[in-house]
Amino acid sequence: ERPSKNLTLNKIIYKQFLEKTVKTYYLLGELGEIEKDYKNAIDNFEKVAILDKQFKDIQLKLGKLYVAHSKGNQKKAV
Repeated sequence: ERPSKNLTLNKIIYKQFLEKTVKTYYLLGELGEIEKDYKNAIDNFEKVAILDKQFKDIQLKLGKLYVAHSKGNQKKAV
C-alpha cells in the first residue's frame, strides 16, 4: 500500500511542477514578444507546445510569430 501512495504523491508533484514550468515558459515567451525578441519568444512558446499539447491557442500564437519572424518583420504579430 505504501508504494502506491508514494506513486500518487509523485504524480501530483510532477503535475504541479509541469504546470508551473509551462506557465513560466509561456510568460517568458510573452516577454520576448513584448521586447520584440521573436527568436526568444518562439523558443519559449515551442517549449510550451511540447510540454502541453492542449495549451489553448499556442499553435496559433506560434504560427503568427513564425510569419512575423520569417519575414523579418519588426512589428508585433497580429
